[in-house]
Amino acid sequence: MKFVSTLSEADQADLTAVYRSGPSHRQRQRAQAVLLSAQGYTLDQLSQIVQTDFRRSCKQTFADRANRLSQIVQTDAATISRWLDQWKEHGLPGLSDAPKSGRPRKIDAVVEAHLRDVLQNPTPNLKAALEDALEKKGSK
Repeated sequence: MKFVSTLSEADQADLTAVYRSGPSHRQRQRAQAVLLSAQGYTLDQLSQIVQTDFRRSCKQTFADRANRLSQIVQTDAATISRWLDQWKEHGLPGLSDAPKSGRPRKIDAVVEAHLRDVLQNPTPNLKAALEDALEKKGSK
C-alpha cells in the first residue's frame, strides 16, 4: 500500500501553506493529498476526499475523519498515487504542474524585451520599430 511516511515539521508547514493558499487549485489539492496520506489515509480514501477542513481533521480520530468526509472529487487512486510519487521524488516542487506543451515561440526573450521597450515608449513610426526588432532577431 502506497503512503507518505511521517512528515517533518518543516514539510508539514510547507504543505499546509500550499494547501491553504497555493497558486493553483491542483497544487492545493495535491498538497492536501500528501498531508492526508501522512495521517494514514489510503489511496482509495484519498481519491474520495476533497477540501475537508484540514485543521478540524487533525483533531479527529481516523474513523471520525473517514466518516466525516464532506465532499467527493473525481480523482482516481492512480492519480493520487502519482502525486505521492512526485512528492517523494521531488518534494514541494513536485506538486506543481509540469510545463505545458504548445506552439514554439516565434520570438526569443531578447526580441520580446526590445518590443516591450518599444511599446512602453511608442514612436511615431511603429512599423519601423517592429522592423528594427525583427532585424535584431535576424529574420524579416
